[in-house]
Amino acid sequence: PLPLIELLRNLWAACHLLAFRRSALRWLLPSPVNFLVLLALSLAVSVLFDFISEGWPGEWSPSGVAVYALPAFVLLVFGQVLASRHGLWRLGLAPASIWLGADSLLGLAQCLLLVAQQHNWVAPAASAWLPGVYTFLYAWPILAVVFVFTRGLAWPWWERTLAFVALFAVFSAWSLTFSDERLWYSTAPEAGLPETSRLLE
Repeated sequence: PLPLIELLRNLWAACHLLAFRRSALRWLLPSPVNFLVLLALSLAVSVLFDFISEGWPGEWSPSGVAVYALPAFVLLVFGQVLASRHGLWRLGLAPASIWLGADSLLGLAQCLLLVAQQHNWVAPAASAWLPGVYTFLYAWPILAVVFVFTRGLAWPWWERTLAFVALFAVFSAWSLTFSDERLWYSTAPEAGLPETSRLLE
């Protein structure tokens, strides 16, 4: 089916993006429908990560959808800046769409890493590096989006740097502000805490 083919093309474009290749722009097929599909995929991967982290039983948190969708809409603004500056309407949805694809792929990698941690498949010496790995996986697609688009559009180096710093600052502020927000919350009683006490709380 055509939607599936376009999704696979956009995910392949995200792979090129993560390799900092401008060929990502040739594979990318930005459209309103594809943007929504990639947004749904990214949210689904985030739910999966939270589910692995929080466990069962749990409950869905609808309020988390708006929080987790916010970075994509920030990149929509970035896309509109590119579109108005260069007169190419295709650029309006492109940064957000390809970032969502990259975020989904890296999110799956984080899910696998979390499962490995939970099963003690990660060597103790390597565990100390995991916070840095998560930070790298967070910054990687942002840097790649700025690099690929601004280089492809021949922005000077200082504008590229400014764009990355601005986007990274916004994403970091978002991450710190909503660090406790989840799409899935555990509802299991805490160990050693009576259920009646939890109900009173």
